[in-house]
Amino acid sequence: MQGKQMNKINTRITNMMKKLLYCMSVMLATLLLVGCTPDDGPKIGPGNPGEQTAHEVEIHLGVVSNAGSSSRSGNGRITGTFSRANSDYSDTNAQTGEWMRNWLVVIIDGKNQIFDIKENGTYDNGETERSQDTFWERMSPGTYTFYSFANISSSELGIDAYKKGGTLPADFFEQKKYSVKIPSLVFADHWSDFETDYFKNGIPMSNKQEITIGENDKSIDLEVIRMLAKVQLQLTNNTDHSITFKGLKLSDVTPNDEADNLMLLPGADEKDNQGITHVSAPNLGTTKKLVQAYTQKPEGAGHDYVIQGNNASTTNICFYVNESEATAENKYLVLQLQTQDNDNTATQVNRRLAMLDWRKICRNDYRIIPIKLEDYAIEWEVEAFTPIGVLPEVEDDGDNLTVTMGYYGEFHIVPKVRQLSTNQFTTVHAGSFTYVDGSKDIFDTTEPQWNQYSRKVEGEMANKAGTSIYALTLKVYNDAYHDKEITLTRKVRFVMNPVNLSSRSASGNKFPACQWQKVEFNP
Repeated sequence: MQGKQMNKINTRITNMMKKLLYCMSVMLATLLLVGCTPDDGPKIGPGNPGEQTAHEVEIHLGVVSNAGSSSRSGNGRITGTFSRANSDYSDTNAQTGEWMRNWLVVIIDGKNQIFDIKENGTYDNGETERSQDTFWERMSPGTYTFYSFANISSSELGIDAYKKGGTLPADFFEQKKYSVKIPSLVFADHWSDFETDYFKNGIPMSNKQEITIGENDKSIDLEVIRMLAKVQLQLTNNTDHSITFKGLKLSDVTPNDEADNLMLLPGADEKDNQGITHVSAPNLGTTKKLVQAYTQKPEGAGHDYVIQGNNASTTNICFYVNESEATAENKYLVLQLQTQDNDNTATQVNRRLAMLDWRKICRNDYRIIPIKLEDYAIEWEVEAFTPIGVLPEVEDDGDNLTVTMGYYGEFHIVPKVRQLSTNQFTTVHAGSFTYVDGSKDIFDTTEPQWNQYSRKVEGEMANKAGTSIYALTLKVYNDAYHDKEITLTRKVRFVMNPVNLSSRSASGNKFPACQWQKVEFNP
């Protein structure tokens, strides 16, 4: 009896030991499994071994900087870079009203389905705008297309009927147009007027980005681009009296009264020679152009711009404009300033500035244009004694003159000086013409010279290719103050591209022997 009881006890102990060993084995296996899985790595889905599931991605949304600067030298040429910012979204040139007041992001997955639509509504708690914002999205690794918008409602975008998991029509946003109206009577530095009358919901912004999210990506950066440009004039006054700025006109501007004048999304990006990314071309919804007039609103009451004489100070005038592109006929945008000379005449003056190399302005560009106001402008007459059909080409950019010749022969350059405040020509009483750079071999026998008696430059081209640059200095008297002498300097560039007349004759363009024609140019 005692032996049987001992056998039962031994059996129970054995079973208990087996259960204990089994539990310990399970616990050990579990610990090993947990120990082989990093806490911050991709998780393994229970139903699909090896398939990566979604993880949280922090998404930063911000306004692209318009901090790129440009400069215009006295000859009307604009240089500089119009930059896209990096992810810090810093923009020292932005002012109140130029940031996000609300935003909306549409995410499209690799199957062209709506992965999600995120929207923040309007900022509250007294915060009217923000340069950046952040949200989170649970996403699997892959490539996604992000359509980002700010200060544009979902109804304006036409996506109220679309939900998460749905499918947008092909190129839904790419083909959509949008109407952007820029005020014709308000300058950007009077924002209270501008905001009240026009962009009550802020400046519209948009962008499209294709981003690939990897296994270990924890955050990405999205950008929105302002759908308009900003221009700042830096005015200095080189006259002896103050000048009041009254308004301006800018040619070939995309019109405001045209419905859907812009495409919703910006044009393609490009990198400049410094590696800075920016919008490379306007993305316009219309081909119509107009001359846009900008005047003060309201006049007076601190809204007048008075530029002091003798370069005493710089006056900055800033305004917004639709992205635009010059027509083939004009080739470049033309800026006209309406001013009043505050001298003894108080004359209204229209100063025309041909902005060479300014053929387009893109959304989010910030153009800084230094302009020196003078009371005198040089107009040119070029007299060339050349064969018919090889007349010189003359280009005047407002400060410099370029004369391109195709055949040897005599030429005269006649400078005429107009006083802008009186709109009258004034007498040139002295001048000089000096060599600066280039080849003197393009001239026959002697280089061109200033003739004090005829008040013109006289010279003769040789039949040799090349370029030469001279400096022309003219002295005139102020008609109002005859004791004050005004000195004007301009550069004159000669370009010689010889033309083979015999080849032209062989092709049928005959030139009668010894027949020459005098031609006067008034560019």
